[in-house]
Amino acid sequence: MKAWLLGGIGIVFVLLVGLGTGLFIAGALDTGSAEPTNAEEVVEEEELGEPIYYEIEPAFVVNLDGAGRVRFLQIKVELMARDQEVLDAVERHMPRVRNRLLMLFGDVEQEKIRTRQGREALQEAAREQILELLEEEGEPDDLEALFFTSFVMQ
Repeated sequence: MKAWLLGGIGIVFVLLVGLGTGLFIAGALDTGSAEPTNAEEVVEEEELGEPIYYEIEPAFVVNLDGAGRVRFLQIKVELMARDQEVLDAVERHMPRVRNRLLMLFGDVEQEKIRTRQGREALQEAAREQILELLEEEGEPDDLEALFFTSFVMQ
């Protein structure tokens, strides 16, 4: 009888140690984690606010100098901010925004925008042009992103 009792206690002990080890490895018992939990990520996202998008219409169309041929570049641009005041400021100054972007897109060298890196550099340069304009005007300038939602070269 004692052997059965000791064997049963031993089996329960081994099972509990195995369960504890499995929970620890899975991270369920790790309370000192340096990585944010899902709840912390949700709180951070709420502090940022929801993204608000604004499409600049119509699309930009510029001539590109090609090797002996005239080429065209068409770009649709959308802006993202988390504060409506930023997008309202962009809309108030839309003629100047369009002018700056047209000048920027018109100066682009065709070879530089054939690669993803070149298009991303152009995207960032366009964002910086808008930020610079908003700063000059004393407007809120927390423009988080600028996206090319269409990019066509012919």
